[in-house]
Amino acid sequence: MGKKSRSWFSLVKRLFVSEPKSKSEKKSKRWRWVFGGLKPKQYPKLAAPRRIISEAREEQRKHAMAVAIATAAAAARAAAEVVRLTGVPQSSQEYAKWTRNLAATKIQAAYRAHLARKALKALKGLVRLQARVRGRIVRRQVITNLKSLPHTEKTQSQIST
Repeated sequence: MGKKSRSWFSLVKRLFVSEPKSKSEKKSKRWRWVFGGLKPKQYPKLAAPRRIISEAREEQRKHAMAVAIATAAAAARAAAEVVRLTGVPQSSQEYAKWTRNLAATKIQAAYRAHLARKALKALKGLVRLQARVRGRIVRRQVITNLKSLPHTEKTQSQIST
């Protein structure tokens, strides 16, 4: 019995070949099938746009200039905003408002830190209480389990003697 090849390519090839042919026909059409058996669909050719290279370059320059102008304007606005936010206030009213806001921010931060420390201390106390309660519960369970065992008296008397 000859060994039949079962490669993936032969399986795919069988999908496209409809009926078995003689060996001579197979050999003559083998290369034709590889390159021309699968015919690509014919699509109508698209007409290439007839633009001149200089027109395309001019459009690219205009686009690049517009992007550069927009970027420069955005950078100028951002720089003005930074100067406004970090700069020294112009009038005494603005300075007073700025100092009040700064003081309020510091007070809020200190109060929040105080609340956080207070909550942490309470949480630590609660954890300690839970540990003590759980320890007592476990000790009680162990004692009741030992008392409920009938042979503990015998072992205790043997250990003591």
